[in-house]
Amino acid sequence: MPPGATRSRVAAAGNLGEDSFTDAEVEDGKFILTGLTTIDGWRLTWPEVKDAYLETTIKTGECTGNDHYGLIFRVPDLHNPNEGYLLGFTCDGRYWLRSWDGEKMETLAPLAASSAIHAGSNATNRVGVKTDGDKLSLYANGTLLQEVVDDRWGDKGGFGLFIGARKTDKFTVEADEIAYWDLP
Repeated sequence: MPPGATRSRVAAAGNLGEDSFTDAEVEDGKFILTGLTTIDGWRLTWPEVKDAYLETTIKTGECTGNDHYGLIFRVPDLHNPNEGYLLGFTCDGRYWLRSWDGEKMETLAPLAASSAIHAGSNATNRVGVKTDGDKLSLYANGTLLQEVVDDRWGDKGGFGLFIGARKTDKFTVEADEIAYWDLP
């Protein structure tokens, strides 16, 4: 935990059931998110956070190549989640940071391989991001991957999990906790 930070646990993301892009359920205390299309889909939790360290541990199911998953954060409107940042990990051990404005995805950190990410099916990874003003620090399993400076979504917002089933039909991930630590 960052010095001076406070820790809060967040319950499994809300909005269970199926929508056009994902299916979400809770089973044995774990949040299960399944990608139903090749288009990214997400589910948000609460509350909105300002400067914080966000982290979740995600276990993949069967997957391949650029099937991906991760954190969506700094979503300005929890009731209409059409904007925000996405920190994604791929099944083959790469990461990226993108910004979604409701119409197009813009790459802020291009796809890059990292030995800190556990690749393959049935892999478990801790996905983390520290949001401190306009500085976004990206983490995999406690290792700093990259820092990006961007302020397009302000300094607070909602967060949750996302998935993109690019190669594997009904690619599924599970998480039993999303946690955040407020920065001092």
